[in-house]
Amino acid sequence: MLDSFGRYQHDLESIKSKFATLVAARNKLDEMNNLSQTAGVERDFIQTLVKDLTRLDPKAGEEEALQERRRQMQDHHKVVEIAGKLAKKLAQMNLSTELYSLKREAEKGGDGFTAVLTPLDSMLSELTEL
Repeated sequence: MLDSFGRYQHDLESIKSKFATLVAARNKLDEMNNLSQTAGVERDFIQTLVKDLTRLDPKAGEEEALQERRRQMQDHHKVVEIAGKLAKKLAQMNLSTELYSLKREAEKGGDGFTAVLTPLDSMLSELTEL
């Protein structure tokens, strides 16, 4: 009522409008600052990735070669595991003792058993390596 009486209505509307513009500008500034911070964090992350990749120095086809090497190592591990199980089974079966007995029998047979002695020797040496 006093604004009407003092004829400040026009000034009051102008101040309200300018204040609304100020609030909108502050909100926009806050939004832009947040975007700027987010962009800075993303920039730092990307720069770190580029540095890491540069340090790794990847080559064309390297990933496939590494996958193949990994597969080979897994296969090797499986072979070693199976060989270990086989060695345990052979030990349980007392096969090496049986092979030694066969070798002694073949040695008693003379030269005619040389063809048998060579594979027996080979098998025995392989068993002892396990």
